[in-house]
Amino acid sequence: MVIDLGGGTADISFREKNGNGTLKEIHKPSGGPWGGIYVDANYLKFLEHLFGEKAITALKSEEIVDYFDVIREFETKKRTFTKQTKCLFRITTTTRELSEKFTGQHLEQRIGSLGYGNSVIVRGRDKLGVEPEIVRTWFDGPIDSIIGHIKSLLKKHKLRAVQTIVLVGGFGGSPYVQDRLRTAFPDKRLILPVEAELAVLKGAVNASKLLKGAATSERCEIEREKTARASGLLVKGT
Repeated sequence: MVIDLGGGTADISFREKNGNGTLKEIHKPSGGPWGGIYVDANYLKFLEHLFGEKAITALKSEEIVDYFDVIREFETKKRTFTKQTKCLFRITTTTRELSEKFTGQHLEQRIGSLGYGNSVIVRGRDKLGVEPEIVRTWFDGPIDSIIGHIKSLLKKHKLRAVQTIVLVGGFGGSPYVQDRLRTAFPDKRLILPVEAELAVLKGAVNASKLLKGAATSERCEIEREKTARASGLLVKGT
């Protein structure tokens, strides 16, 4: 089974190795909208709840550089998050100021009123400490959908013998995603290619080279046949 987890979608396919080393498809590809961008969307919902929707809207429209700094910060932390990681996010002072402007509350007071307790704590002027149980909820929606879909596929008779999962794609590089899959399918071997986010691209390049090589070989064979025929005609004509 190959699971390609990209930004927007999860794409799942099944291949069986033939005796001559080639692969054949044993089930039609399937998947759904369960990629990494849905984790990003959950993070943005969290920010809107924490700072106020008006503050985040103003950050996007009026302070776009600061907004992208916040998003890039999350992207970096997302790639290394594990189920036990305590995250410290840089939120920029502008985000804090916009929140206090639109909500009329100091950020610490607002967070206290939202009932997060010690799970979300302001650090200095521009950082936010978030406990792992909060961060996990941003991942779990799309991951639960992926696992549920795979389990439904593996119930099919022709797929019950599948023993190996190859995980590729940018979202597939997440340690938390990998851990969830290992836990959900303890009887399967999980293979993680080096630079998983580039695995599909490298495969496409290699396939293109093979096809190009095959096409070149075929052209050479045709040219040889043409030359042989032409030589035969010349000899015959002489």
